[in-house]
Amino acid sequence: MSTRFYIFCILFFFLPLTLCAEDPASGRLPDGRAFRTDGEGNQIVDYIAELEMTVTALKRRVQGLEDEVARSQGGAVGGSLEEKDLLSASEDAENEAIEARGTFEAINARESNRGNSACEQKLQIQKSSLAQLSERALSQQSSCNDQIRALKTQMRSLELRQQQVDLIERNATDQQRNFQSLAAELQEARTRGDSLEAQLSQKSLELQTVQSQFGERERKLGEIISTLKREKESLQSSLTQVKVESRPSSSSGSLVRARLNDDALSASRSKAVQSFRMPLLEEIGEVRKAAATRDQAFRTFKRSDIRLSPQKLVSRRGLTLGRLEKLIKSADSVEEIALYRRDLHEIASKVKQDLQTIKRMKQL
Repeated sequence: MSTRFYIFCILFFFLPLTLCAEDPASGRLPDGRAFRTDGEGNQIVDYIAELEMTVTALKRRVQGLEDEVARSQGGAVGGSLEEKDLLSASEDAENEAIEARGTFEAINARESNRGNSACEQKLQIQKSSLAQLSERALSQQSSCNDQIRALKTQMRSLELRQQQVDLIERNATDQQRNFQSLAAELQEARTRGDSLEAQLSQKSLELQTVQSQFGERERKLGEIISTLKREKESLQSSLTQVKVESRPSSSSGSLVRARLNDDALSASRSKAVQSFRMPLLEEIGEVRKAAATRDQAFRTFKRSDIRLSPQKLVSRRGLTLGRLEKLIKSADSVEEIALYRRDLHEIASKVKQDLQTIKRMKQL
């Protein structure tokens, strides 16, 4: 029985030691920590590797004891000693196994405590990190809220500015339309002004022509008056001679001759009055046309800083063109028509002055 037990112990302890000695998958690192290798070839440092290394060391110790017993064994006494040593070795192996189990439990507990402590430390670190992240997130959220409020304020300000810009653009568009309308009106007014200026120039030339004609007619009228005076003197001289020659004649014949002389004088005077009246009537028509042009020019002249009004077409004696026309038509002497001619000349001078004034004002 002792032989079988001996063989069993050898097989039980020696075979695993041989397998462990041949297994290069475990060992210790240079810093003394035990490691093991998993199926994928990764080295793992944990309490299981430490336990395996402890078991391997115990097995090697048992193997050394067995080798020592085998070398010193001999005879029966040697057999008794062998059994005794084997029993002692078995007890030592059991004690070492117990120590190994205690070591395993201690290592397990230590590793468990270490793992729990590491987990708690990690948990604390994570909690601290989470707290910091939470504070940072709250701070960032507050900053983001402030930025959002600032952006909303800026957006409202931009909207108000955009509304103001739109209003300014609409006003600018309206002003542009008004400007274009005023520019068109100004251009039209300038065109009318140029046209009126041309008309004024034309009327001024016509008035100068009329005045020149008036002077020519006045000269002719003077010649006619001189001729009439000479004819009158000649008629008076002839009449005196006829009276002297007809003194012996009867009174009836004298009356006939006197009537004939008066008729001849009246016809000559009427002819002279008519020749003097017609040019004045034509001149009244020309002055009326010039006055109409003057009135039109004053109506179209518009300036806020200057107010102009034409002169009244009345002579110094208070005669208008209409009144002069009637008086000239009813006049029966050249002297009377000559007086009316001065009144007409005064009115024509007023028209000419007004035309020159409005022309100068439009050139400013």
